[in-house]
Amino acid sequence: MRLPWGRNTNGEAFPPFPNTDFVAVAAGSYRSFGLKANGSIVGWGGQSTIPVPNTRFIVLAAGSDDNLAIRTGCPSDEYCHDGLACNGVELCIDNDCVDGERACDDAGGVGCGDLNATEFCEEGEDGAVCDWCRNVTIGDCDTSVPDQRLDDGRTMNRGVDDCEGRAGNHGRFVECVGALARGWRSQGLISGKEYGQILRCAGTSSILHRPEPERAGP
Repeated sequence: MRLPWGRNTNGEAFPPFPNTDFVAVAAGSYRSFGLKANGSIVGWGGQSTIPVPNTRFIVLAAGSDDNLAIRTGCPSDEYCHDGLACNGVELCIDNDCVDGERACDDAGGVGCGDLNATEFCEEGEDGAVCDWCRNVTIGDCDTSVPDQRLDDGRTMNRGVDDCEGRAGNHGRFVECVGALARGWRSQGLISGKEYGQILRCAGTSSILHRPEPERAGP
């Protein structure tokens, strides 16, 4: 944590939240900078724009009119590649990491590449897929509601799967999914129409349905 004091004419004394993980700081006229442990720079106050890409910085300095920083180059393609096939294979070109092409941009019409697809990348039997490009599916019923990753790290589909695992019968499964959908709606993640689509699929699904007993013959 950086502990500031002194002149604060342009907000240069107080770093933005979260004020953690700084390994070095530099102060210039009416602006300040902090070097984070992950190699990125945070600036605050006047003239605190950071050059892009904001990665791999190891030293920074600030003067009265200019700022300087040293950034390490990438040693290999393997150094740049994040291991996720969904967002393509990153390469090291001219000592800089270059982004790859995402595997499922706009797949399914939900703009996968525009919605941080890398967090939803999985390796499946048929290659890389983006969970974001899938809809919430309950049994064989496609709700037409785009899946999302929630604050607890689970996707909506994973929440539905958990309901199936916890509920002892179809009625309780529908109640569990309904409670999830109400929470998503209250958080503004889904609309009222999408809430109804999820309930309809849960109610009409065959999940945890007990088979009807066979009727005895005459």
